[in-house]
Amino acid sequence: MDEVKELVPILLFLLPGFVSVGILEILCVRKAKDVFGRVVEALIFTMLNLASFLVLRSLLEYVGAKFSHDQFLTPSNVALMTLCALAIGIAFAAEINNEWLLGQLNNRFHITRKTAKPSTWNETWTHAAKFVVVHLDDGRRIYGWPTFYSDDPEERALFLEDASWLDDENRLINEAAPISMFLDKQSGIKLIEFVESDAPH
Repeated sequence: MDEVKELVPILLFLLPGFVSVGILEILCVRKAKDVFGRVVEALIFTMLNLASFLVLRSLLEYVGAKFSHDQFLTPSNVALMTLCALAIGIAFAAEINNEWLLGQLNNRFHITRKTAKPSTWNETWTHAAKFVVVHLDDGRRIYGWPTFYSDDPEERALFLEDASWLDDENRLINEAAPISMFLDKQSGIKLIEFVESDAPH
């Protein structure tokens, strides 16, 4: 029982970091982490949240707001820390999804070649906004626009709209009435070819 009581302050300290991590999990596709990795990540975000909290509290106090420095668990302190945890989580999620800073470090300053995407599968679908031709194991091919795709590259699933089967002469079989189609690993996806927006004839 005493050990549980000793853990409570630690969990309360890490709670803002876990809130930020939770926001990232909701808004981003990320590689799974073990328990230790999650705790370390929560600790890092807690430090960022605490730093932003102290800066914002100082600015608010400068314009006349009142905060308690003797007791942290007051409504004003907790509300501001919650706001910081949410804002930091959303800001990092936006950066991971759009790579504004990382893109500059990569393309402009050549500091890194890394991306925020967890796999080549995700990276490809994020940047290759084109029609695709999906080649199946049995030799058939499907042309369409990839509206949705799986987060997990092992799942290899995608949903095509404005889709059509292609014949041997690259003509659209369903050109007059495009269809929608869901494909996954069981469909026998062999190759995905990215093509220009003009449909084959």
